[in-house]
Amino acid sequence: MCRWVLIVLWASLAGACPTQQMSAEEVFANQERAERLYQQGSYQLALSEYREVIESLPEHAQSWLRLGNCFAQLGRYPEAVAAYQRALVINPEFANAWINLSYVQAQILSQTVAEMYEQVPKTDPQAERVSELVDTVLAPFSPSQNAQTNSSQSAVSGRAKELNDYEEQ
Repeated sequence: MCRWVLIVLWASLAGACPTQQMSAEEVFANQERAERLYQQGSYQLALSEYREVIESLPEHAQSWLRLGNCFAQLGRYPEAVAAYQRALVINPEFANAWINLSYVQAQILSQTVAEMYEQVPKTDPQAERVSELVDTVLAPFSPSQNAQTNSSQSAVSGRAKELNDYEEQ
């Protein structure tokens, strides 16, 4: 199905832009290389292939999703957020992009509160409030409601690692 979407998109772009930088065969080859590299876990290499596909097919939401997934796998969360948001501009009903955007933003938030917890001295007048905020933010990711902060942080990190396939379709 993805291949047919690429064909339709390419055909529509070919009519709009008489001087295509890549032929349809080259776009498909890039897409296939990108997919293979992605499946092999070679996210950095897959990035350049997805970028080439997107350059030729800027309205291909699935490629933006995969680009976001590559960025997320590499820990480049702001770039992942931007890629997922671009996919959502193209297709606001793209559930997988919404799901992955949510996971990445949750990861960013968990890193922020974990860093706050580590940096704010326990003697600070706001230390109790910091601890409460950490527990509140990380509680949904905790295996139990009574888990300690460190295990909550581990649960968030573990959930983020579950995203290595992110949501695909």
